[in-house]
Amino acid sequence: MNTSADFIGPSSQEEFSRALETEDIVGCVLRLHLHVEELLAKLLISSITTEAAKIIKVPQNFSQKVQIATAFGMPVEMGLATLELNRLRNKIGHRLGHQLRQEDVSKFAEKVDALREALFTSEPSVMVSAIELYSTGSGKRQFGEGDPIWDFKITAGLLYGWMLRYLAERGHLI
Repeated sequence: MNTSADFIGPSSQEEFSRALETEDIVGCVLRLHLHVEELLAKLLISSITTEAAKIIKVPQNFSQKVQIATAFGMPVEMGLATLELNRLRNKIGHRLGHQLRQEDVSKFAEKVDALREALFTSEPSVMVSAIELYSTGSGKRQFGEGDPIWDFKITAGLLYGWMLRYLAERGHLI
């Protein structure tokens, strides 16, 4: 049986893991945002027919990608979660010295959990999820233990995984 991970190359998986493993908050947020943006682009490219491509182009702007992907049938909950990721990315990427705040990450987690509730009800809530990165020797980290960067990594990892699964199940990654 194919999993969603079968549809992305090993280098992409390795890059995603490195993005999670970094201690650099800005780099982590920007890299994970790029991975999600790549999935949005794949969805759009696979949704735009040759005929429609004469009129519709994949936009450069992230928010416009989300809007068009939603118009092509991407669930609203997925769009709202990706827009929340974009909001966090803009805070971190455009404000010198800005730190991830727990309330910002919690809002992102709520949006990602709404996606889970809409599409993947058998999956556990973001708020009870954990992550362990063996290469960093960090041990298992549970959502809500008080470190916003780890809560962000858990939440962004789940968003990416659920987006991959959604796209793979609909044939957008083949």
